[in-house]
Amino acid sequence: MAYFSGNAIDAGHLIKPPGILKKQTIIFSGLLLIGLLFEWWLLDFSGLNIPEHIPYTPINVSGFLLLVLLLTILIVFIKKLVRQDSSFSIFRLTLTGAIACFIAEFVFQFIKLLVENGNLLKGRLIDFCAGVIGIAFLSTVLSFFVSYQVKTRKTGILLLLIILFMAFIGFISTLMPYH
Repeated sequence: MAYFSGNAIDAGHLIKPPGILKKQTIIFSGLLLIGLLFEWWLLDFSGLNIPEHIPYTPINVSGFLLLVLLLTILIVFIKKLVRQDSSFSIFRLTLTGAIACFIAEFVFQFIKLLVENGNLLKGRLIDFCAGVIGIAFLSTVLSFFVSYQVKTRKTGILLLLIILFMAFIGFISTLMPYH
């Protein structure tokens, strides 16, 4: 059984209709949103005495949990997309992963904007914008790294790309003081 692709039928390689891609994106956005809400509850509302930093390190617990959550969702999501249709390009996988993360983060930040009362509206809007833009950028980079690894399996080049990206971020951070 072949799927229709415009006016042509590709019987040799099944082309997934765009609805399947949208459905998977929405499902994984929802899973990421649930993870983000759980992490927020765990760190801010659960009453558990979770330290701000991992003991004896400067690593922030919430940042570490966010990174683990994003990577886990992206790896599962992109592998599932490649299993469904191996013809997806690295660019398309990266874009789809970034969109899924953007949707989840936008909804999450909107919920936080409505729920939190501690700051003035201006401060909450700044937090909203910073969260959405920052996570959109981070998830795009992570999505590229995951897509590249899943499609090419060239770990050496991937490690080189990660090192170059980290060096670039380190260089940029020396140019822009954050105090």
